[in-house]
Amino acid sequence: MARIDVLGRLDADAAVLRARMQSLTRQVTTGLRVEAPGDLAPQMPRVLDLRAEIGRRDTYGSTITQALARTTAAQQTLGRLGEIASQFGNTVAMKLDPNDPQSLPFAATQARNALIEVGQLLNTRQNDEYIFGGSDFAHPPVPDPNGLPTGGLASQIAGAIALLGPGNAASVAAATRAAALDDSPGVTPSPPTSWIPAGAAASRGAASPRPTAPPPRWGSSPAATPPRPPPGRPPAAGPATCCGAWPASPR
Repeated sequence: MARIDVLGRLDADAAVLRARMQSLTRQVTTGLRVEAPGDLAPQMPRVLDLRAEIGRRDTYGSTITQALARTTAAQQTLGRLGEIASQFGNTVAMKLDPNDPQSLPFAATQARNALIEVGQLLNTRQNDEYIFGGSDFAHPPVPDPNGLPTGGLASQIAGAIALLGPGNAASVAAATRAAALDDSPGVTPSPPTSWIPAGAAASRGAASPRPTAPPPRWGSSPAATPPRPPPGRPPAAGPATCCGAWPASPR
């Protein structure tokens, strides 16, 4: 009888080992710990929490990746814009000589080419989105970079500089700043307001709608509110209320 009990325990232990071996083999083959969610019944709440957390982290990761790509592209573009500004500030502008008029056309050509390059740089895209277009990702912030040297902005600045003379440097500088801030059609290189989606017009400099008057206080209505008395005349006597009526005049 004792031998039969030992053999029974050995057979049960062998069955447990075979089941364990089959489970481990299946996990190695499929890469899954279990085949059905019901096999994780004791740990199911933790599994659901971990699945939601993994989804959130995947979303954060993709968002961060997109932001890093846009930031990298913006930094590269801004670096090139800084190089253009430094080149003209340290080389071209410093070499201008009124006694050498032959060098002026060459400097003007360099300036026009640089202006076109600046317009093209402002139209930099990342993942088919214009990164310098504010909230309008679908349209270029500078629709016609090649037309910048002959556009309204350049014409106004050139006209202001043509008036430069002794003693009017401040007024010429103010005129050039005013031209740079002019958002009128035909002057600004930015796209028309009709391209701008709702909610982005204010960021483009368009006039935002005026705020409406606040609604009347609770319990009052415009018809029940008495008009204000003319200046210098005390209001009519009456009970003081919290709903828009004028307080009684002091006796």
